[in-house]
Amino acid sequence: MKLLFLLSLATLGAHASNVPEVKNLEFIRYSNMIPSYACNLQVNNAATYCAGTSAFNTNYTCLCTSPGWVESVMGCLAYDKKNTTTYLNGLIRYCRIQGGVSLTIPQLEDAYSKYVENAKNTSTVKGFNSTEVIDYPVLLSQYETQLYRDAYDKYLGNYDDALYYGAGIYGYWLLMFVMGSIVSWSRYLFPGLYSSNGFINGIRKNITLPALVGKAKTNAKSISFIEFLVPSRVESLMLSGFLILMIIFLSVNTGYIPGDPVLFTSAAARLRYVIDRCGIIATMMMPLVFLFAGRNNFLQWLTRWQYSRFVTFHRWTSRVMYCLIIIHAAGYTKELGNFYNTAIEEGYMKAGIVATVSGGVMLMQGFLYLRRRWYEVFLIGHIVLAIMWVAGAWIHVQDLGYVYFMYPVLAVWFFDRLVRVIRLLMFGFPLAQVTLLSDETVKVSIPTSNYWTSVPGGHAFIHFLRPSSFWQSHPFTFTDSVVEDRHIVCFCKVKGGLTSSLYKYLSARPGRSAKIRVGVEGPYGEPTGARFADTAVFIAGGNGIPGIYNEVIQLGEKSRDQSRQVVKLIWVIREFKSVAWFYNELRALRNTNIETTVYVTKPDSASSFEDYYDKGGEKEDYSMKEKYDQYTRTDESDFEPGSSDNDAFSTMKRDLNNIHFREGRPDIQEIVAIEVDECQKSVAFVACGHPLMVDDIRYAVTKNITNAGNKRVDYYEQLQVWA
Repeated sequence: MKLLFLLSLATLGAHASNVPEVKNLEFIRYSNMIPSYACNLQVNNAATYCAGTSAFNTNYTCLCTSPGWVESVMGCLAYDKKNTTTYLNGLIRYCRIQGGVSLTIPQLEDAYSKYVENAKNTSTVKGFNSTEVIDYPVLLSQYETQLYRDAYDKYLGNYDDALYYGAGIYGYWLLMFVMGSIVSWSRYLFPGLYSSNGFINGIRKNITLPALVGKAKTNAKSISFIEFLVPSRVESLMLSGFLILMIIFLSVNTGYIPGDPVLFTSAAARLRYVIDRCGIIATMMMPLVFLFAGRNNFLQWLTRWQYSRFVTFHRWTSRVMYCLIIIHAAGYTKELGNFYNTAIEEGYMKAGIVATVSGGVMLMQGFLYLRRRWYEVFLIGHIVLAIMWVAGAWIHVQDLGYVYFMYPVLAVWFFDRLVRVIRLLMFGFPLAQVTLLSDETVKVSIPTSNYWTSVPGGHAFIHFLRPSSFWQSHPFTFTDSVVEDRHIVCFCKVKGGLTSSLYKYLSARPGRSAKIRVGVEGPYGEPTGARFADTAVFIAGGNGIPGIYNEVIQLGEKSRDQSRQVVKLIWVIREFKSVAWFYNELRALRNTNIETTVYVTKPDSASSFEDYYDKGGEKEDYSMKEKYDQYTRTDESDFEPGSSDNDAFSTMKRDLNNIHFREGRPDIQEIVAIEVDECQKSVAFVACGHPLMVDDIRYAVTKNITNAGNKRVDYYEQLQVWA
């Protein structure tokens, strides 16, 4: 960028340029310098005060130390009283920035006096040649003075306007965060305010709760191989407001000044206004983009929004920012024209290209299809490309007065990393017992530190400190162990990447179990507002049970001792054998008043308890009975296996007589409708599980927000999908 004034004016045929050329330029607002810029160009077009000055090489040090030039500029400023202290300080600042020359107000006042005494009309000077160096002040056309000022008001005023527009973007998001914070905190601080209200329920039913269209929010959509997550309706409205505001900011105040002596044509002027504005606003957006991406984003604490929502904002704001960069780069490529090859040799131009290419690759490798299939490659690439992006952008803007927007980028990044490191160090790096319970589940039991405070419904990022994976962390919900004090337990579904690597490693270990040193970063998240409802219904699917269980068990203990709240737990699994890996936790519910129902969607599945240890790993040479005994020992189960799976299932059901087992898929619509009908005044649903199920629950709750009993119906998600 470097304002690119020098080369762009040369391209357009201008006669002089005004380019800040000093390193680490101070933050620029042009307002009080605009008349000085205008007068400089008008004076230099009228006369020559320094040899060799041209559109390609303006010697500002020479000009600002030339008495004739200073006197002529002071005469120019006197028109329409632009020689007040404010504008004189603008001229002083102009010479200091452009030429490194320090002027004073007394010097300028003296120069004006000499202008009044000695100024000459060049049309009356015999043999006057505007290309020859002179040492006396010249009189200028007042009409042209006004034209130059209007042109520079538009041109340099656009730089100032861009700062205001960028501030407007921040103001918009600040408004969103303030509104979100008020809504979120009032729900917790003043739960009585959220009794059923027609207007509020209308907003919740039609805006804040539903998916954008239909049901899909957490479940990814796809067009051919392109996969994507659709923001919720309220997120889409917020992002739409942001996009509309951005379009307005890029469109307004781009009119042409007839006879413009700076940019000359309407097309060139309008193009320049837009591409300069794009570059500045994009630079201003960078701290916001990085802030949205951080795990330790203070806005999460302020708004109580989920991290997944900020990741959604991160993706969309970064896409918009990159579009601005593309417009900026393409526009300057066109504007430079034949001078592009010369301009590209400048270091800041090369840095800008590095940043632009890095950003483009970063957006492409961030596609959901690639993230889900090659997450490790995505993670490394994203970090490396982000460093290249920041470095390139920093070098590109450091001479332009906008490097100060890069400081908060680094501050946000370092703060996030610092908090991550502190969390890891406070937890320590204990040995976790990691066990493969089936082809689909890895159980991780981790001893906690004295500093650990469990968060119901929270999650933590876990580093498995093995050579192949120590550098990456993955989020898992957890529950407090019911058999070991100061232990947390995670149940990880085997997919690709890290969990697949663990699966292969554990399959080859005796007992399919091993001690692995881990680092735990957390806890993140917070309890839902279900504790304020008369009835709290927690619905989990498969491996979504740990976080749900951790919150429901605490609510159950509270409702038993202190309240009359009805607490219900519904767990949806495919096969009866899945109960085994969560057996101890389910058995612990016997001492609570939690109403628990387990739906088994494939009760007649051919897989059995013995199959738990008979898939995926190397075949062992011991009998099926020995495998089964091995399972009962390693999984801490308290029930006896019996002679067959049916006997084992029967024993399990008798031992868990506090739990209702049902075969088949649950009717989510019916469950929600019944719970709404049977609750006293309010009911809250909390969901975590497969995205399709979670979307179904949200949809059903949305349909029941307005109900015959005028009861308050709330919905909360523990599921967070961002990859």
